Amino acid sequence: MTRPVRIIKISLWLIILVISQSCITSKQVQFEALSPSQNDPGRDIKTIELINAAIRPPSDSLGTFYGFNRKIYYDTTYLDTLFSMVTLDGFASKSEEVKRFNLVSSPQLYFHKRLSSMGKPLPVEVIRGLVSSSKPDGVIVLEETESFDHLDYGELYSNYVVARHTLYIGTKWRFYDLVNDSIHPQTIIIDTLYFDGEGSSVDNAINQIPDRVNSLSDGFFNNGKEFAKQIVPTWKKIKRTILSNNDNRMVKASYLALADRWSEAIDIWMPLTESPKKSLAALACYNMAVASERIGKPKIGLTWLQKSIALKSISENQRYLIQLNEQVAQTERLMYQLGIMPD
Repeated sequence: MTRPVRIIKISLWLIILVISQSCITSKQVQFEALSPSQNDPGRDIKTIELINAAIRPPSDSLGTFYGFNRKIYYDTTYLDTLFSMVTLDGFASKSEEVKRFNLVSSPQLYFHKRLSSMGKPLPVEVIRGLVSSSKPDGVIVLEETESFDHLDYGELYSNYVVARHTLYIGTKWRFYDLVNDSIHPQTIIIDTLYFDGEGSSVDNAINQIPDRVNSLSDGFFNNGKEFAKQIVPTWKKIKRTILSNNDNRMVKASYLALADRWSEAIDIWMPLTESPKKSLAALACYNMAVASERIGKPKIGLTWLQKSIALKSISENQRYLIQLNEQVAQTERLMYQLGIMPD
């Protein structure tokens, strides 16, 4: 083998080695982070009480017949009470996940004398007279529950029938700030739910669909949870990307992160952030930013990400910069809502 040929082969191997070392691979990780509520009622609201004002007057609830699944049903205030209390249970269950507020007692009841008064704000003096002796900072009133549902079925082909039960569920809520004697605007939550069944006949298909009252109860329960998301911080799923190259240490750390063993991954990435190889250090700094967000420190993560960009600007860290800035803003808003001083 002549000397020029040997030099060419060595050069090719060096080029391949450099390319393999600089090749960036990515793996998606997922974790949860606490997200601020959309409409926080105020930092000074620590205790709340629920009032159920969604039970219709007997004169408007009794004597109502409806048909469903080839049967006739008779509606009473029982369903008003059931659906409204289930809705409040849904709110309470969701709010307990974070404990932004302390629910001071079981729901109080308010009965309207006329149907026309439902859905309208009550005077603050009336609210104060309804609440318990615990004197909450705020009151949430469930003003009205509404639902409409219908059953459809059809034969797609011989001996194969499909059926669908469609539910339209709506609730109306209002928050009363007893600290500042103010009434918030009404909030309306609307859901649409579908329950499907199939079978060799109409009866078989319909029998696959849950009982109407149970389906409506589940729908109202979820509706209460949806309202809780309006005023209570909730957990949301976050998807991020871990970067690596063919360096064995980076590969190992990425798999540790995928296994939710972040502290071990951090132990590997941290010294690599000072690597003399800028491309390697940039990847390590990027991953430290993701790790910082994972442990609830997005502001520290922003510092790591800026260092990554300064070492080597790539599309991944530029894209993540937009996401992380948004998460920093969300975290600051959350801390304000919870009354926590920022770091």
